[in-house]
Formats: sequence, structure tokens, C-alpha cells
Amino acid sequence: MLPKPDPRLTLALELLPEGVLVATVTGPISLEGAVQRFQETFAFAAQNSTRKILINTLDATGDLSISERCRLATRAVHYYRSLKVGSHAIAVVGKPPLVNGFGLQVARNMGALALLFADTESALRWLTSPQLNRS
Repeated sequence: MLPKPDPRLTLALELLPEGVLVATVTGPISLEGAVQRFQETFAFAAQNSTRKILINTLDATGDLSISERCRLATRAVHYYRSLKVGSHAIAVVGKPPLVNGFGLQVARNMGALALLFADTESALRWLTSPQLNRS
């Protein structure tokens, strides 16, 4: 049986006029909690035909092992693909130790367009950039 995510791990979703879904995660992170929040975010994006997602983890706490980061990325990419919504762009905003880029590299190796940012402004600039809008 998989451990239940900590109920203090919350997710707030906001769809911006620019077509960007902002998912703000707060609270203590665990593998199962992170997987659940990614799935909720991707399902909401699919329901709203949004292909640009900003995941803000600046107010989340904790750390994941290397193997947990790999499993998180793999499960997130597989889930997103199962939704059959086409291409996507994901900007993750976070800081160490919670976010170190390893999981994003795993996702990129699986074909995801995902980048790490230190602040939401830079992430939004990338997601709304003309180059990304052409793809």
C-alpha cells in the first residue's frame, strides 16, 4: 500500500489570461504527495486546454531522494501523456534542496519541455515568450 500524501500539502490553481496555468504547491513534500499534485495540475490543464504550466514550489518544504525524483518525473510524464493533450511547456519555480533540476532532467530526457526557474517572473516570461507561442 502506498503512503498517503500529507494533507498539509496544498495546491492552488489559477488560470491566467495569458493562457498559463499557475499551480502553487505549499507544505511538506513527499513522493506520493508530489505525484498527486502533478496529476491534479495536469488534469486541470487538460480540462481547460492549457498547454503552459507554471509550478511554483517556493513555499513547499522537504527533500526527495534521487530515486524519488526519478520516479516523480517518470510518473508525471507518463500521466501527462495518458491525457493525450499534445505538447506542453512546464516551468518549475523552486529552490534547493527541494528542487535541484534532476527530476526536470529526467522529464526532459523523456521528451518533456520543462525548465527550472528561481522566480515566477522569469518563468512567466519564458512561458509567454514569442518563441514558445510559435511551437
